[in-house]
Amino acid sequence: MYKNILKTSILALLSIIFIVPSHARLRMLDGPRAQWISKHKCAIVWQTSNYSTSKVKWGKSKNYDRFSTGDDGVQHQVKLDGLEGGTLYHYMVMSTEKGGQAVASEDFVFETPSPNLVVKQALLPSSVVLGNSYAAKVSVYLEGEPIDLPYTVEIFRQAYYAGAASRDNKEVKLGQATVNNQTVGTSRTIDVPFVVKPLTGLEESFQDGNDFVVKVVTQEKERNKDDNIRKYPFTISN
Repeated sequence: MYKNILKTSILALLSIIFIVPSHARLRMLDGPRAQWISKHKCAIVWQTSNYSTSKVKWGKSKNYDRFSTGDDGVQHQVKLDGLEGGTLYHYMVMSTEKGGQAVASEDFVFETPSPNLVVKQALLPSSVVLGNSYAAKVSVYLEGEPIDLPYTVEIFRQAYYAGAASRDNKEVKLGQATVNNQTVGTSRTIDVPFVVKPLTGLEESFQDGNDFVVKVVTQEKERNKDDNIRKYPFTISN
């Protein structure tokens, strides 16, 4: 009798210890993460508990207007192509196994790098005459990744006067030069011809100061980072 009770208890205990569910729930074990990010492509990787599909919905907002797929598995990798440099992207991943069970991630973001065009130095006159022609020598260093050439170096005149509550500015473009080739890790010195123009709507006698503004502009978008814009004060001679 006691032997039967002991045998039954042991079998019940073993059934509890070694019970295996008929099918484990599909879960996200690791990720997702954006890896190998470059200006125009990257890869999204993640891991699931079960063998399942690989799909990434992505775009410039949470509307996810594009999607990409990869091979089925538990280690997932999906390549995203056709990205734009210097752009923030949203993405989410989805995996579905054969039985229809699915798992999806939350929204994640990554940003593609921008080529960095650094204005290292600009030689400009410190005193000018309105209407006269001049030439600036601007040294631009390219770091990071190759860019979509050409790019332009532009010279502006920015004048300002201090108002009661704020400082008002007015800007006019004086000239530009185009660069058609440059390799990463090198500097180029560009001659930029320009003419000093008057500023319509801002009387010269009321100006508190003038700056030459040097900007680098690419095909993708104007580079508004501090490295890509430089200001140089000057005075106007009669």
